[in-house]
Amino acid sequence: MQHIVYLILVSFGALSILGIFHFTIYLQQKDKAFRNYAFYLLLMSVFNLVRLSDERLGSFYSLSVYAVGTWDPVLANFAFLMYVNFLGVILNITVADKFFYRWWRFIQIFVPAFLCLYVVLRIIGNPLQIADSVISVASFSCMGFGIVMGFRLLAFRKEKFHQLI
Repeated sequence: MQHIVYLILVSFGALSILGIFHFTIYLQQKDKAFRNYAFYLLLMSVFNLVRLSDERLGSFYSLSVYAVGTWDPVLANFAFLMYVNFLGVILNITVADKFFYRWWRFIQIFVPAFLCLYVVLRIIGNPLQIADSVISVASFSCMGFGIVMGFRLLAFRKEKFHQLI
């Protein structure tokens, strides 16, 4: 179990440092891509912090399995949404790209709304056992649009910068 704690600590540290680094670049250059990527990294860092606080790991400040189970999918989906936003900025999605622009805006509203609904359902005890369905819908819609954006990214695969992404 100790090796898992070390792995999470290393991951937490690396993601935090990278997130802070990219956020400082955003502050200097005011480029939205750096902002979205920094938020993605910092949310993944918080995701690792929640994982590190899992009571099953025997940490100093423990979160219950229920709390970890509640915050894991929320943080992971918000982080993935930030990565989708990063892709949208990098791919220069504009109003002229009607399909991508509409779906990108829809996902930006839909996923946070469903994640908030999920948290409310978990807080009130998940009375109808639908919280898992709600998080699945949010996850698959964000992931599905991310895959569509990934295919659009393939169109730019000959450019070095886009190859790195």
